Amino acid sequence: MCTFFDEFDTIGKERGDTQETGEIKRVVSSLLLQIDRLPSHVIVITATNHPELLDRAVWRRFQLKLELENPSKKQIGEWIDKFQQDNQMSLEYSKRTLVENLDGLSFSNLNDFGLDIKRSMFCLYRILICGK
Repeated sequence: MCTFFDEFDTIGKERGDTQETGEIKRVVSSLLLQIDRLPSHVIVITATNHPELLDRAVWRRFQLKLELENPSKKQIGEWIDKFQQDNQMSLEYSKRTLVENLDGLSFSNLNDFGLDIKRSMFCLYRILICGK
C-alpha cells in the first residue's frame, strides 16, 4: 500500500514557527505519530515545493529523499518538440527563443504553460468560428 501527500509543507510545517497556532503544532505532532504507527508494508511518499518549511522531525521519518531538478535547456527543447507534435501546432516562435524564456521553469510549469496555450487557442477558436 502506498500513501501520497502532495504539498506536504501545508501539514508538515515546522512546529517552532512563531507564526503558527498551537492547533497546527498539534496536527503536525499527531500526523508524525500516525506515520510512525503505520505497518512496515505501507509506503509514505510526500512532495513539497518548499522543503525549508518542513519540520525537522518530518525529515527523520523518510529514509529516501529525492530532489527533482528543473529541466535542462535540452529537455525544454524536447518538451517543445513533443508539445507541438502532440497538439499539431507551431508555437510561432523559434525554439531557441522559447527555450531561453522557459529556462528555469519546472516540468509542472511547462505543462501549465502548455495548458494555457491550449486554452487560449480554444478561446480564440470560439471567438473566430463561433462568434462567442
